Amino acid sequence: MGIDWIPFKPKRAEDTPVVQALASRQARAFHALPEYWSVDPLVVVFASEDYEADKDAHSEQLQEYRESSRLLDSLVDVGHSATHPELVDSFRIAVIGCLRLIPPQWRMRAYRTITADCLADQLSLWQKWISAVRSGSLRHYLAQLYVYEIRMELYAAWWELEKGASLVRQRSNRWVTRDSMKQLYSEIDALPEPALLGAPLQIPDTFKEQPVEPGQAELLVSVEAETSAMRRLLRKWNRNAKEEITSQWELACFDDFVNDAHGSWIDEFFNWADHWATRGFGLLLDY
Repeated sequence: MGIDWIPFKPKRAEDTPVVQALASRQARAFHALPEYWSVDPLVVVFASEDYEADKDAHSEQLQEYRESSRLLDSLVDVGHSATHPELVDSFRIAVIGCLRLIPPQWRMRAYRTITADCLADQLSLWQKWISAVRSGSLRHYLAQLYVYEIRMELYAAWWELEKGASLVRQRSNRWVTRDSMKQLYSEIDALPEPALLGAPLQIPDTFKEQPVEPGQAELLVSVEAETSAMRRLLRKWNRNAKEEITSQWELACFDDFVNDAHGSWIDEFFNWADHWATRGFGLLLDY
């Protein structure tokens, strides 16, 4: 089960205001359930602990999400696949919601039902952003965003290494006491806790060229060196540790982070969404 958009139209034009209100209600409830979605890798790592700490509140929000979704479903017709007419058409929200080079505020708002009257403007904004990134613009903001994102990943990777090493040390297997493992423990113990930085709050209101400033360039060099060192240690750990305690963080460099804008999945989504938008459909959040 994933988090999808499904093309939809109100069954009756007079129900449009009710559908819009329900879409807002559904979004508020879903955004209060971060264990089901995330624009933040630390939520992925720690969401289960947060959930256990406040089950009652999460249960109420989940019920609210389900109720608003049920009411929405009763008022709308959905679009079906052109190639498989028996199936409801859909697209993963992750194409926007998990694309790290999009501002996190926009990614969070992607997890919602987008009514037809809002869809064209929303798609246009996303498309302009991706085009600007592909053309080499927005580097000033993207450098800030990369440092914010990669520092969270570095923290999550560090936490997993610390936890993994702690678990391994408690085992009695012979491989746990090998010299290579002892060396790894020492390297992991020597790692400082990665510093976290806040997200860039100011989203550019223009998509023009924004070169990386000298101070940012120095910070990027430093962060990428830290990232490269962590990546090497993760690979070494994964070669020596057992599969159930390995770590899969990729820890991309800045250029690879920016080059995610060229993924074919993004173009597939825009073609899919434009197809439905031009036919007067919105996109229904479905989980």
